[in-house]
Amino acid sequence: MSLIGRRVKILVATDPNQVGLSGELVLERSKTLLLESHGRRLTIQKLGTVIELAGTGRGEVIRGDDILGRVEERIARDAS
Repeated sequence: MSLIGRRVKILVATDPNQVGLSGELVLERSKTLLLESHGRRLTIQKLGTVIELAGTGRGEVIRGDDILGRVEERIARDAS
């Protein structure tokens, strides 16, 4: 599952200033997410972070610890 282009909200973060931020995920790296929020790009650590996917209608929550690693490897692992 690719998260790029999805709208998210930060529910839990190691940096308390990031809790409550929302925006569009524009880039995913092995250990970080790049969030565009109000015209700014913010780097969010995956480790220790919990995000909520907007627009799913289910309040889908993802733990950053569960998506550590390269996107390509995660997609291949999920497919098998």
